[in-house]
Amino acid sequence: MSSRNARLVIIALAACGALLCAASAVTAAPLRTSATAKGLFIGAAVNMVPLGNEATYRDTLRREFNMVVAENVFKFDAVHPARTTFNFTDTDALVAFAEANGMAIRGHTLVWHNQLPGWLTTGVSNGTISTDQLRDILIADR
Repeated sequence: MSSRNARLVIIALAACGALLCAASAVTAAPLRTSATAKGLFIGAAVNMVPLGNEATYRDTLRREFNMVVAENVFKFDAVHPARTTFNFTDTDALVAFAEANGMAIRGHTLVWHNQLPGWLTTGVSNGTISTDQLRDILIADR
């Protein structure tokens, strides 16, 4: 066999191998199925905009994951945007999606340096919220 023919055979075999790999990936069990069978959770951080607007995003979450984590909607600025206002619209929607699809949900990072509500950071920096008041807000505001 000439070296040119050998190269063609190698290229053809590589192409067949790639097609077989692609075909087996398409028919492979979803991550969710494998994880659940092993008693594990496999999750994804969820952004509410594509969750609400993109069917492919929702379908991928449903198919591949058995747990969701809120990307931002459980953070302090999202759930407590004003001193006397709470907003659970997106948190409730994420929990409803998880429950409807048999998924666990993991909340995280309620208080994080990067997404504190403006009313809180302004109040602390200008002295209208004292250290004791801040402690009370973080412990008692529900």
